[in-house]
Amino acid sequence: MPSSRSVTDHDASTRPLGAVAVSSASNADEWNAYVTGHQDATADHLWGWTRVFESALRQTPRYLIARRHGVPCGVLPLVLFQSRLFGRSAISLPFLNYGGMLVDDEDVRKALVDAATHEA
Repeated sequence: MPSSRSVTDHDASTRPLGAVAVSSASNADEWNAYVTGHQDATADHLWGWTRVFESALRQTPRYLIARRHGVPCGVLPLVLFQSRLFGRSAISLPFLNYGGMLVDDEDVRKALVDAATHEA
């Protein structure tokens, strides 16, 4: 069941209007549409990597998507690791050269970081 967190806008004069809601992404088409439209995106951000993490690495991908008024405004691809030595951790695109979050603004970045903290 996707989790959802909301960050309320406090200063509408300097920030886009509306709350940012973050949840687990479940739609490859929506994810890839946002990624391919973002200027900082790389092929490493695309949804297809979820299958690699699941099948080859036997790890759980948790791709977070942020929406404002139902429209994607940021993504953060994570992979959850469980280790006897290091415990539980969430890493953005392990073993790939590029990754991390893609966002439209600072409020979205903060909301995704908060949601990722709860995943780890």
